[in-house]
Amino acid sequence: MLRERSNLLKTLLALNLRMDFSKELLWEVNRFELGYEYECKTDELFEKGNWLMIKGLSLSRRGKFLVQMDLLVLTGDQILLYEEKAYTHPVSDCLDGTIEFTEGGTRYTHPLEQLREAREYLEIIMERLNISLEIDSYVLLTHPNGNIYNLPKWTKNVLIQSQITLHVDEQMRKRKPPTSLTAKYHAQLSALHHDMSEYNSIVPKYDYHELRKIVKCPQCFGVINEIPRGKKLINCPCCHEQIVVVDIIKLAFEDYKMLFKKTPTAAEMFHWCGGVFSKIRLHKTLYG
Repeated sequence: MLRERSNLLKTLLALNLRMDFSKELLWEVNRFELGYEYECKTDELFEKGNWLMIKGLSLSRRGKFLVQMDLLVLTGDQILLYEEKAYTHPVSDCLDGTIEFTEGGTRYTHPLEQLREAREYLEIIMERLNISLEIDSYVLLTHPNGNIYNLPKWTKNVLIQSQITLHVDEQMRKRKPPTSLTAKYHAQLSALHHDMSEYNSIVPKYDYHELRKIVKCPQCFGVINEIPRGKKLINCPCCHEQIVVVDIIKLAFEDYKMLFKKTPTAAEMFHWCGGVFSKIRLHKTLYG
């Protein structure tokens, strides 16, 4: 099953180009989307294995974000926990639990520190659920340019992209296949998912009347200004990919529901799409 974008990323993508983002927020959106793309590529490698996977397990308590686990792999004898980072160029280990992209620049929480926090909380959950499996944990640098300089020599659980395939193959050989008990653990952990994020505060305030009424390409999220009447397929003017027109309508529909927490009528969709589609076509596609 394809990994889902987080609700945070979906919200930001729905707002992007419908309002003006600051350079800083646009950088965050691009970073989140790049991370999602590389997570999907890594998922494809792991899906070759005979095990059970939980993608993007987000845990919270009383509405407060606790921890995000990018990938959990459940086997018959172990749980593999992964923190994934799509760094587009190398970073430096500052040896104090932080990293920095450029010397003297902004420091960020070290992925090994994030992995430690995720593992500690996973251990608490597993004890509470009486899950008796060992945990092995890794940081995956999924972008081909990603690396962390100055890591201590004893660090063994940070893998660059060229090492990930070999790691997956090794785990496929070593790990026992899942059992009925593994399936029970998978269901228990999956049930804890709650799509919250400590970054929700970065979503800008928005008002329906101030948002641009447009439609976007489901592939690249670029604006499509015109769609010939009756066409079922078009070439996106931004990415030039062939796009199913129904998918453009469905994306606009999901964006509306995401932003305003309600299902729009055909008349509301007509206005939301900037009049690109007739009310009849919208009604047939969404409500027919």
